[in-house]
Amino acid sequence: MKHALIVFGHGSRDPLWAETLEALRERLRSALPGMEVELAYLEFLKPTLAECADALWQRGSADIAVMPAFVAEGQHLRRELPRLVEQARSGREGLSMILLPAMGDLPEVQEAVVRFVQGKFAA
Repeated sequence: MKHALIVFGHGSRDPLWAETLEALRERLRSALPGMEVELAYLEFLKPTLAECADALWQRGSADIAVMPAFVAEGQHLRRELPRLVEQARSGREGLSMILLPAMGDLPEVQEAVVRFVQGKFAA
């Protein structure tokens, strides 16, 4: 079973907004050789979560983790994202999709922010 990761972002009307997530995708691809890593967006940009999951499914990925690139879990992640995951999984027998926590909710990410800020203000 092939594993895949979808980095899920909100999206923006500004196409330059996506450059940060594109850079993250490339870092993840380098760190996770052999795992497919793709981007999907809630709105404004393509692909959608369903389009991305379908493309991964077509390429043989049956175990997909969705990592929300959000600072915190708000309404989009509590209500919309679970529904979008169910829609993406629908009709694809054997496809497993799990939701990871919002990036900003991860203690490791919070610690990295603390270290960054400390470095900026260290005497």
